[in-house]
Amino acid sequence: MVIDGILKLFDTAVWSLRDIVRETELNRMITSRQEPNFSLLHDVARHAIHSSETLDVAMETMTRIIRQHERFPEAGQPYANIDVNALRHTQQYLGFQLQMIQSLRARSKANEERLRNEIALAFNTIAQNDSKATVRISEAVQRDSAAMKTVAILTLTFLPATFVSSVFSMSFFNFSPGSMAHEGDWMVSEKFWLYWAISVPLTIITIASWLLWQKGVK
Repeated sequence: MVIDGILKLFDTAVWSLRDIVRETELNRMITSRQEPNFSLLHDVARHAIHSSETLDVAMETMTRIIRQHERFPEAGQPYANIDVNALRHTQQYLGFQLQMIQSLRARSKANEERLRNEIALAFNTIAQNDSKATVRISEAVQRDSAAMKTVAILTLTFLPATFVSSVFSMSFFNFSPGSMAHEGDWMVSEKFWLYWAISVPLTIITIASWLLWQKGVK
């Protein structure tokens, strides 16, 4: 009959989708480190939704056929001479086919739920991996910040002494060691102002250039 052929097609379609879903679940457990194929998952989910939709329509159609068939004995002529056993057999057959459609509908809904579960798990797994990567990056940044803080503290500690030693080591200063006859003398060059005249403008230019660059970056 036509109903048998339709049910066979429904059964093939639903169980084919079930095989794809099962294969997806197995591949996820075996190759958990690979990126999930979201295009394939959504495509299979689309077919599963379409399968459930057509099964809903088939179930509604079969229910209406059964209701119409149950009214045959009440219709009078020309259905008065219908074989009662044949009528009962047909009703049982139609009820069994409706039960088959309902079972396939439940399987199709299960396929949809399993696909939703796989898609949600894939998204959650990627989000979890991204969170772990973010945590590792944050820890590395904290370590780098601690190292840079240590370098900055050491620089600030030795900077004043380094500056003083650099200034006094310039040729603007001259120290004559003393002897038994006279004490040592410190001499400062009259051109010492050149150091400040050059250093201060250069420092200002450097800071201004950095501020302009920071403003351009923002």
